[in-house]
Amino acid sequence: MLINNSGRLLVGTSSDSGLDMVQVNGSLQATVLRTASYTKATVPAASAYPRGIIYVSDAAGGAAMAWSNGTSWISQLTNVAI
Repeated sequence: MLINNSGRLLVGTSSDSGLDMVQVNGSLQATVLRTASYTKATVPAASAYPRGIIYVSDAAGGAAMAWSNGTSWISQLTNVAI
């Protein structure tokens, strides 16, 4: 584990992707994982977070987790773009 010159925490790797502040090579286990919370109007560009997961408080069908397919945020409730 190391913190590089860019302030990124690298666990199990010394190769920095330049994308994320915490990068893990291998399994990651957590008791609770808290994701960022957004409204439909404030979600970040899905292209900036491929395979990312967020919480959308006002998604169609109700509050939902959503994942980035690299183009859109997809609601886990409806399986359609937010």
